[in-house]
Amino acid sequence: MCSDDILIEVIAGFGSNFNKRDGWDRSVYPTWKPVLAPYPDSIVWNAYIALVSKPTKFPPNIGDLKRECDLKSKELKVSIDTKRSFCLDCEFNGGAVYTHAGYYRTDKNHKWVQSTRMCSCTCDDSKEYHPGVHTWKERLALLEADPRVDLQVYLHTNRDRQYFTDQEIDPVQYDIDQQKEKDRPTSSKYRKILELMFSENSYLLLQDRQVTKPIEDDQADNDDDTRWQDSYKGYFDNPFDDE
Repeated sequence: MCSDDILIEVIAGFGSNFNKRDGWDRSVYPTWKPVLAPYPDSIVWNAYIALVSKPTKFPPNIGDLKRECDLKSKELKVSIDTKRSFCLDCEFNGGAVYTHAGYYRTDKNHKWVQSTRMCSCTCDDSKEYHPGVHTWKERLALLEADPRVDLQVYLHTNRDRQYFTDQEIDPVQYDIDQQKEKDRPTSSKYRKILELMFSENSYLLLQDRQVTKPIEDDQADNDDDTRWQDSYKGYFDNPFDDE
């Protein structure tokens, strides 16, 4: 298994060779650790040397390093065991549990905040595979203990829920958007075009029409512009007959 000493040295080397920003090493450590954990130090180091020695148009990433580790493992005939016994709640996401929190910041005039974070599961393999990352239960406990946070929504993926809907993530904004959709004028020509596109008569939009007036490229197109509808006048299949 890749040791922390080699991992930190490799991450620092990437930062120096590819001009990464300050703090980059701390931000990528939780991600790089589980990816490189199955490989011995010698494989990771040799893969790193091989990768930084190659001319490249774009800076390599952790995926490139993992690919190089696999090549070195085959070349040196080193067996790598990457199997994990993740539980049913996290195996779908490779040992990760995604969380979403919606809360008011009482110290910032009750500003509404939404925050989605990757956490580890509470099973042993997930915590080992994602070191340095809070479990979803630990994140919940931290939010609940923070006096600045007025928690309203907390969601986490599990065996029965692999993603969150827009309504679950932000029910207030979802209701606002739904109401705006209901209040949208039904006579809008754009709405009629969309309805026609998804109807069995969508072929009508593809038929040639003679535009009654020339259309300039720089002329604004809006609901008051009726030239497009006018081009259908006189045809029995005019989709705008009810206007």
